[in-house]
Amino acid sequence: MSADTLAVQVRAEDHRWQRDQRQAAYQAMLEADLRLTGVIGTFTTSGGSVVTDESRGLITTARGEVYGAVTLIEITGPQQVRTAAGLLLDSVSTLIAFQPVQRAQVNQWARALRRHEELRTRFRQAAREALGYVDLDDSTADDPGIE
Repeated sequence: MSADTLAVQVRAEDHRWQRDQRQAAYQAMLEADLRLTGVIGTFTTSGGSVVTDESRGLITTARGEVYGAVTLIEITGPQQVRTAAGLLLDSVSTLIAFQPVQRAQVNQWARALRRHEELRTRFRQAAREALGYVDLDDSTADDPGIE
């Protein structure tokens, strides 16, 4: 095996390892975010929210998972995903700041939750781009032979 061939293989393995690390970090972020918003949603109703020691503990644990995932993303990058993760983290902080949601704040909280969902979608898109995934609709839109 030539030195050039070996160098190409090493670079390919490094690239695959980096991609795997990024994918794990991005997946951890999405899972932690969904867990956190699920926990918050469990305690929030149209009449406001009920905050108990149990709900505070669940929110704190889930928030820690989100922070841990963001830390991994800060390490693995790239910048576009770091930025999207930072915006999502800021949105998490906004959602948590509303707890407990008072009856008068329900509409504001609902807007913040919709914004959070938009930011989650942006994060997911940035992650997909960074990993090299392209939607089939995007890649086949100009090819009439693919349905």
